[in-house]
Amino acid sequence: MQRDFESHLWDVVKAIDQIDRYSHNATLEKYLEDDFLQGAVERRLQIIGDSLNKADEFFPGRLESIPKVRQLIAFRNRLVHAYFALNNQIVWELTRTELPILRAAVIALLPPSN
Repeated sequence: MQRDFESHLWDVVKAIDQIDRYSHNATLEKYLEDDFLQGAVERRLQIIGDSLNKADEFFPGRLESIPKVRQLIAFRNRLVHAYFALNNQIVWELTRTELPILRAAVIALLPPSN
């Protein structure tokens, strides 16, 4: 079933907000020690990558304003297919540095709410 462009974008925003909620009070050390937190964050990153990929597939050219969109999609593939080589510190840094930028860029693509 094909979904509309905005639905894919809202999935990205929701997943970012969930990651933020899960890891709000966490430190890198806590993240590295907490398998449940790692799993939850990784699952949401998969959703982000998949949603971006589907949006790009069905609505080509509409994600061009999103910084590093290709890398984020590729990161989803790495999470799924090369999970055994994943560096948890890189995942943590991505959640802290790239996701706020991604969220702002995605929100800018959504129509204003009334």
